[in-house]
Amino acid sequence: MQLIRNVSFLLIFSLLFLKVGKSQDFIKFMDHRDDKVYQCVQLDNVFWMTENLNFLNGESKCYQNKPENCEKYGMLYKWEDAKTACPEGWELPSDYDWKMMERSAGMPDEIVDNRKFRIDQKMYQNVIDGGELGINLLFSGWMAGAKKPYHINRRGAYWTSTESGSKAWYRFIDNRQGIFRDMENKQYMYAVRCVCKDENKINRIATDDQVVRPIKQDKSLKKELLKAIDNEDYNEAERILSLLKKQSNLPELQTYSLEELNKQLEDAIMQEDYEKAEIIQKEIDKR
Repeated sequence: MQLIRNVSFLLIFSLLFLKVGKSQDFIKFMDHRDDKVYQCVQLDNVFWMTENLNFLNGESKCYQNKPENCEKYGMLYKWEDAKTACPEGWELPSDYDWKMMERSAGMPDEIVDNRKFRIDQKMYQNVIDGGELGINLLFSGWMAGAKKPYHINRRGAYWTSTESGSKAWYRFIDNRQGIFRDMENKQYMYAVRCVCKDENKINRIATDDQVVRPIKQDKSLKKELLKAIDNEDYNEAERILSLLKKQSNLPELQTYSLEELNKQLEDAIMQEDYEKAEIIQKEIDKR
């Protein structure tokens, strides 16, 4: 009986941690060159824009020269313009940066270095608009040099910073459940995503409603839960697990002022929700 209960706790504990491990931090920041606001997400040690860049640079254009396409899909850039288009502190991601992102999305190592289409349905679903990774790659179309634009809402192409002579590496997506990797003439016009590798260079917008960040669960509580399970102290394990679940359902406490936290603490005590009060008090103590 004890063994069954122990296994049950470990299963619940594992599921809770898996869920938290997949959550992403979404941060909004401003490009001071034109005051446009973008959103980014952190993958490992790199911050990726989750929207296409929409900044006039060199010969960049809106698809079909329609401003509404720029609003939704960003601008299209020749490679030379793409190299210098990102905001200060940001840069055009390299072919290597893209491969690391693709690995984070679940692309198998054995195909990540391949050219042409690398088919993996799970990875594809993670990176397209609305996918779990938060990258939100768009079908923003492209232009082949001075020729007419192609395939908006059906396909999208993105430059990397990695060049080879008159060509550069790029990425291409459509509905074939994969990401295409190859080189193309630098005169083609593709979309741009920017990356930042130094969090201190991100010009964050720090208002409560503009920073969306899932709460980080207390690591000390996780250690206490493991210890309680090891000691077969199931009452204590239940108490700690309840606290961890409570944390997952709380709003992001780090964005609240001290005055707001004290008000929440008072409300929690009045409601006799002492588990919630304990979590809020820990955040107050950090200040």
